Amino acid sequence: MILVTFLILIFGILLSAFFSGNEMGFYRVTRLKLVMDGLRGDKVAKRLLWLINNPTLFVATTLAGNNIANYLTSLAIVIGCQIAFTDSTLFVEIAAPILLSPILFIYGESLPKNLFMNAPHFFLRKSGLLFTFFFSVLLPISALLWLVGKTLEKIVGQSPVKVRLALAKKELDEILQEGQDAGILQSGQRALAHGMFSVVNKPVRDFLKPLSRYQIRNTDISVSNLKDFARKQKVGFVAMKIASGETQYVKVIELLVTDSNPTYNTQKLIDMDQNELMGNALLRMQTTKQPIARIVDSSKKPIGFVTIGDLSAEMFAK
Repeated sequence: MILVTFLILIFGILLSAFFSGNEMGFYRVTRLKLVMDGLRGDKVAKRLLWLINNPTLFVATTLAGNNIANYLTSLAIVIGCQIAFTDSTLFVEIAAPILLSPILFIYGESLPKNLFMNAPHFFLRKSGLLFTFFFSVLLPISALLWLVGKTLEKIVGQSPVKVRLALAKKELDEILQEGQDAGILQSGQRALAHGMFSVVNKPVRDFLKPLSRYQIRNTDISVSNLKDFARKQKVGFVAMKIASGETQYVKVIELLVTDSNPTYNTQKLIDMDQNELMGNALLRMQTTKQPIARIVDSSKKPIGFVTIGDLSAEMFAK
């Protein structure tokens, strides 16, 4: 019985060390390294990346695992006291955990956390398969905690576990700092990256300009009128309604070289929903090579314009 109790105690300490270390590794690991390993076909890295991209389930698993570990160690200590002291009192059962707490703290919390903090990628990959096993075993409990979190999110209007964005920002800060320390990045480049990170998740409606800024209402859309409008508004593009009723745009630079030619070429506008994220909008405009886009509301009614120059300037302004 003493041997069984001792084994339970050791198992509880090891379990506590495992989950405490993995929790620290979760906050310290650089996602970019896991992505690179995953692209090379590393299955462990892919599983870890999935868990990191689902932080609620990861945190719920470590929380459940740590509670089980603490229960096992406490149970082993109490049973050990009952075996060692036949007339075990409540005082002995309380004093024993207190006396053993330094050992539990050092080997079950402090040491593994320090190891994972200094080499998170190495230790997470070594423990990845075992953590996946515990994740599967504890999934009913984790799912219940996830459900509680979702319920709280609906009640209070925000998620109680705000780790994904915080982790992403932390990783970005670490990568940029390492790059600057190594002489790869300049301070201006780091400022640009921070500016980009701070605005890419904002809705594109925060950056739109009113329709009147780019769209001419004059029915006479001759070259001279278009150039006068562009000069007055200080814009590089002019939007107008063509004969078919569709709104298209023309580049002002093309108007400047058509003095001897009364005609000009218009191009079709792309429409974007007002709730589309700024980063997605910028990527879409770059991919389709469209320098200007029209923003529409939920009823598809135009409410303004954004240009690729305006969106890019926001990143430099932060």
